[in-house]
Amino acid sequence: MRINLLLKAIFIFLGVTVFACSGQKTPVKITQVTDPSEVTGIAVDGGTVYCSTRGGLVTWDIPSRKYTVTTTMDGLPTNNLKNVIVDGKGKLWIGTDIGLVAQGRDKKSWKRYGTSEGLPSSVINNLSLDMNKNLWVSTTKGVAVFKSGKFSFFSEKQGIGNDNVLCIMFDKGNNIWIGTDGNGIYSKIQGSWRNATSRAGLLTNSITNLVQNFDDSYWLVYKEGGVARYDGYGWQFFSAEQYIKTFHIRKLEPSSEYLWYFTDKGVFSNKSIQFTSYSEDEGLISNNVICGAVESDTRVYVGTNRGMSIIDNGNIINFSIPNTPFGYDFLSLAVDTHNRLLVGSKNIGLNVLDSGSWALMQTNTSLLKNIQSIVYGPNDIIACNTDKGVAFNRDHNWEFQNRDNGITGNDIRCGVYDRKGRYWVGTPSGISSFFNGRWVRYRSNNGLPSDNAWTCALDSTGTVWFGTSGGIVSFGDSLVNWSTLPRLKGLDIRSSAAVGNKVYFGTADGKVVEYDGKSWKIIGKGTLHVSKTIKSIAADSSGAVWLGTEGDGLVRLDGKRASVYTVANGLPSNDIRALQLYDGKIWAACFGGLAVVDTGAKKQ
Repeated sequence: MRINLLLKAIFIFLGVTVFACSGQKTPVKITQVTDPSEVTGIAVDGGTVYCSTRGGLVTWDIPSRKYTVTTTMDGLPTNNLKNVIVDGKGKLWIGTDIGLVAQGRDKKSWKRYGTSEGLPSSVINNLSLDMNKNLWVSTTKGVAVFKSGKFSFFSEKQGIGNDNVLCIMFDKGNNIWIGTDGNGIYSKIQGSWRNATSRAGLLTNSITNLVQNFDDSYWLVYKEGGVARYDGYGWQFFSAEQYIKTFHIRKLEPSSEYLWYFTDKGVFSNKSIQFTSYSEDEGLISNNVICGAVESDTRVYVGTNRGMSIIDNGNIINFSIPNTPFGYDFLSLAVDTHNRLLVGSKNIGLNVLDSGSWALMQTNTSLLKNIQSIVYGPNDIIACNTDKGVAFNRDHNWEFQNRDNGITGNDIRCGVYDRKGRYWVGTPSGISSFFNGRWVRYRSNNGLPSDNAWTCALDSTGTVWFGTSGGIVSFGDSLVNWSTLPRLKGLDIRSSAAVGNKVYFGTADGKVVEYDGKSWKIIGKGTLHVSKTIKSIAADSSGAVWLGTEGDGLVRLDGKRASVYTVANGLPSNDIRALQLYDGKIWAACFGGLAVVDTGAKKQ
């Protein structure tokens, strides 16, 4: 449960005025809405606790319970953070999938390190400190250590080579232990490298966590689930499941007298065979524990998918940020007649923003997870197009339709209602329309330029348009395959929108096709200044057309002028999945959060 979910207008908004990087410099204000509740890492520095999350870095001042959220708006290269650590000099480091990020001396700037700075890979799996508080970085292609202002890479001759490293541990003798994904454990003891695999008694060769317990025994966590203990002779599987009722242990960490288990069923402390549990029943913010940090036998920090909890002398104190959307990978946007914003997020479901408050729409199906597009239809019908079919919501009841009901395929990418009340969908296997309980299917043998349909739109005349990987097709009085026209032949169409009396189509190679009812025009890189796939199209209140790209950011097209906005201008990421005009502003669904673009145009 979210704390204070009904508090209004408390968004993770950080707004600045930015300018386009090309074309006419058009001032806009970009703000972000993120979900910083899924805690992926915790670093404790006195009374300050840093939480890496899927929605940015959360810094908690524990005594006052005040927090700040740092995002790409503040200079981070991404909002999707994997772990965080403070080194021996008090420097903050953050691991991501696009490099290692260090906080500057001014505590405001950020520097990203990648392969050009000495890291073996820019994909960071874990961060560790040795006995001297030097930073060690686990990557998908080996290990690097940061000393004297630079990174040193461990070559294959030095031990680990370019294996996918998941964790590093330093024992009380400062010997190094390295867990890999597929090649077991590497250890350097008294200067000699060793490698232990399943041949040496390991259950599997993928190790996510290594610790030395308070009694000097060694413990590991298997990626596939379960733990093992080194008894001086070999690794012996320890059946923790009979004590804590789960194999899914995300992390082990010892204190002076206890071994702490952070799991998908809560937190457990263990001394001998005595286990103490901490779950939602005891007040934990969520049982879905992702990470943790142990300060002492009596004080433990717990990172969950719903925020952070502190276990303090058996009491639990919860820390969460109220009134945020659910998820970090946003896929779709729509507005209903009640002026609610509907937002689909990957693996989460349907968010609803109503009068400034966020909530997750409750459903009676587990299939409603990856909502690829949302359509608001007649009689308050909400159609959610997912990778497993279409879910129709009528009067708070859900009805699911898929290939078994007659659709050409289960992967529903787009949908639109026409003026006759028919619902049209596009799939990789063709196009289907639904009316009076029956689906009608169209494929290439019916005249489509390709079965692989990506996008659809309804224009001002009532014509339904589809974009496919082979070109454009329309359904009006008859089916028209426009790819037969020489200049439209072979276009791979990925997005579309009807704006006034025009229809716009975005291509896989960064072009825009415009149709005004009489003639076709293709707008290319010379105007748009992008080359990546155009995944979404919308228009603002002034009539300017906005384009969301897959990696090149956001484009504002106003006549013959184009302005480009990226992470450098405050976007959560340059991967824009959907666009929607809402409350006079352009909303963008991105990887890492939502962006709200105030164009300065008057609300209509």
